[in-house]
Amino acid sequence: MKSMSCKQVSSFKCGGLIIRMSLMFFIIMLGFFLQTAKAWADTGAEFSVTINKNSYQADNSKPYFYLKIPPKTATTLSLNIINQSNRVNNYTVTANRALTNSNMLIDYSPMKAVAGSHLSKDLDFNNFISPKKLSVQVKAHSSKTIKLNLKMPAKRFEGIILGGIYVRKNITQKIKNGYTNRFNYITPILLKQNNNKVVPSLKLRKVSFATQNLTSTVNVNLSNVNKAYVDDLKTHAKIYRQSKKDKVIIDDKQINRSVAPNSDFVYQVPVSGQSLKPGTYVLDFKVTSTKEAKEWHWIRTFKVSPENAQKAATVSYKRMGVPNWIWTLLGLLLLILLILVYLLLKKRRKDKD
Repeated sequence: MKSMSCKQVSSFKCGGLIIRMSLMFFIIMLGFFLQTAKAWADTGAEFSVTINKNSYQADNSKPYFYLKIPPKTATTLSLNIINQSNRVNNYTVTANRALTNSNMLIDYSPMKAVAGSHLSKDLDFNNFISPKKLSVQVKAHSSKTIKLNLKMPAKRFEGIILGGIYVRKNITQKIKNGYTNRFNYITPILLKQNNNKVVPSLKLRKVSFATQNLTSTVNVNLSNVNKAYVDDLKTHAKIYRQSKKDKVIIDDKQINRSVAPNSDFVYQVPVSGQSLKPGTYVLDFKVTSTKEAKEWHWIRTFKVSPENAQKAATVSYKRMGVPNWIWTLLGLLLLILLILVYLLLKKRRKDKD
């Protein structure tokens, strides 16, 4: 059996020590990562919201307010916030008009309406419900009833006015350099004066290209000009250069889209992974609803200026949903693994010698 020299023994011990230290660091950092992930997972909603019966409820099978209510009528909307946790919790409650967000989804959160709304002010949900915002504290394993006052406008209307009560659990604990989960509960409020059916009517106003919030999108300005909502929409957007109609650059399909009554919104078609050069482009955009047996189809041109093209080409896409420190940690772990591989290969070469 071949004996090892003092130099070889020293090198072996040094390499072994480095490997053990590297493994120890790897285990510590992995444990820290898993502990942080557990902290995210342990933050649960732990609350629910139920409604109390209203005399104008048109369909008692609905878990939300579905009211058939005459003009000038006043009523009280009552609901319960149920705290299922072991601690006292605070909640913020807001009453909001239903809007359509940039993903083409009905949104009941307190967001701002797009300028140029086609809903007259006297039929704006926000103008006949109060209070619009309140804070509520609920003890552990108990519930609290809150009440809002609804006063229907004098003006008669056909179709539906849609709003909602948005309950958010206030979170005080935050993870440093990370994200805090927020949990919301939405109770829609659907108001009508009769059973006459009104169908949605979508209008395309404008198409443009923009880069904002580290993301490039083709912005499609749309309006639903009628008091009717639709919740089963499918979209299909194709984009190509005007001079190369046979080469589709972007082919984007979405399902389960929804649009609020009388809402203006900007639907954003993502341009991720594509660099649009300066020039004129064509948007071929189709929206279909099976329930309404309707299809809307538009073909519009839009331009990408040299300035916008340069901005889109140089923008660095933000890693949404993952804090930067996690990427740094993963980089360090990868570096450690590379060092371990290097040391093991080096040791193997020395053993052969």
